[in-house]
Amino acid sequence: MKIVVLDSDAIEEYVPEQGSICVSIGERSLPEANVPVGSYKAVLRLVFDDITREHGAGWILFNEQQARQILSFVREHIDAPGLIVQCAFGESRSPGVALGIADALGLDVHSLEERYPDYNRHVRAVLRRTAET
Repeated sequence: MKIVVLDSDAIEEYVPEQGSICVSIGERSLPEANVPVGSYKAVLRLVFDDITREHGAGWILFNEQQARQILSFVREHIDAPGLIVQCAFGESRSPGVALGIADALGLDVHSLEERYPDYNRHVRAVLRRTAET
């Protein structure tokens, strides 16, 4: 499975390989991304903030329940040729998800780590920990 990380603008123009799936990450303060859902076999939409610890009321910290949703979604579509992971800027949350999924699937993560050095480490850690249980 090829994993691609995109931002909200790029997802609108990206043409995925037929049968690909998408994880679209929104945040409470921005409108939902315009993901062309007809281009994907399946789309999972989640909302959480780009934070690494609790910040109090109103903030949404990525959690194990969301990690289980992502892992279940990917496993359900494990035959998909591509996984597109999208968030607002494509620099932190979506690379964190991409790396966590790559860890869970035993894929090479070196190029993702190099390309996205500012990935959300909390998101990756929660996905990795959840995949191990």
